[in-house]
Amino acid sequence: MSSSEKYRMFRQYMTNELSISREDIEMWVREVAEQEIKKIFGSNPSLMENCILRLLRQGSCGYPEWREIESDIVRKLSNRIAITVRNCPLPEPAESQED
Repeated sequence: MSSSEKYRMFRQYMTNELSISREDIEMWVREVAEQEIKKIFGSNPSLMENCILRLLRQGSCGYPEWREIESDIVRKLSNRIAITVRNCPLPEPAESQED
């Protein structure tokens, strides 16, 4: 039996017998990840920010998935940041006094 057949059987068992969906697993993983992040970083958001910035500076780190993660981070951050552009008049240049 090939590994893909074993995976298919396992997945069918989880779905049919245990009534566990992919969404359930994703939700559980997300909950556990949030708990672990809180344990690691606690109430120190600057530590988390420094870790993220370090990862961004390192670039892809040899992992092709990193570009997708990086794009996702940028997209989520850009949705939370509002940039307002307004047209402000430039100050008048000071006239020089020549005597």
